[in-house]
Amino acid sequence: MVDVFEQEMQEIFPRNPLQQVALEIRYPPDLTILSSILPNFQKRVRNRYPQYSMGQVITLPIGTTNNEATFQSANGERQLKLSDHHFAIIFTRYTTFRDFEGEALNVIGVLDELAELGTLQRVGLRYINNIIIQERDHDIKDVVNPFVDMTRLPMGALRQFVSTVNIVREEHGLNVTTAQLPPTGLPQRQQMSDDVQARAIYVLDIDCFTDEPKTVRDLSDVLPFFRREIKAIFLTHVTDSYKQRMRGVQ
Repeated sequence: MVDVFEQEMQEIFPRNPLQQVALEIRYPPDLTILSSILPNFQKRVRNRYPQYSMGQVITLPIGTTNNEATFQSANGERQLKLSDHHFAIIFTRYTTFRDFEGEALNVIGVLDELAELGTLQRVGLRYINNIIIQERDHDIKDVVNPFVDMTRLPMGALRQFVSTVNIVREEHGLNVTTAQLPPTGLPQRQQMSDDVQARAIYVLDIDCFTDEPKTVRDLSDVLPFFRREIKAIFLTHVTDSYKQRMRGVQ
């Protein structure tokens, strides 16, 4: 018997709504990372990430200010962020998980070689989707299966909402944030063609993470597992009709 869900888990949807994919690791503060280690790290990655800047970011909810180095690819579609206590890799143009995983493990391996990171205090993998609700969609539930009960709200009356669901598993957790927003200010690469009118943007932001101690070597097992968890949430949140749209059928 064919397992349809498992087939979809392996499927690559050519018209997926991914806006951003990010991996973040956190480690005990190491003041040498932004002093003696940073120049060597830049030398190792600058062929792929030639654009460099240093700035300050505010850490919430504490409100402390920290220095953060940013490296960016020439086309701006890939970014690295490095501080004395965390590292992140961000793709705004996602092709396949294998491509993202390979690049992430490569640059984190370079950092680990230089800084000897040891124990990772947190690992988080995050997928942000901008799902377009079109004018032709009779109801939002033609496209997604929202956590919010909208049966008492006509779609024309609803302008926006935000909700977050926290899911706790044995050794990891998921934060799933959904929102409906007006289509104003859609990123350029997400714009609809002239014959398709966007009624709203439905944001589906899935963050899978663990606060259990990990090492860099653990990431090769952790990342595929997190990605599977995220994709399972995504596939149950969108309708069969929208899956056809992602395949280019509709």
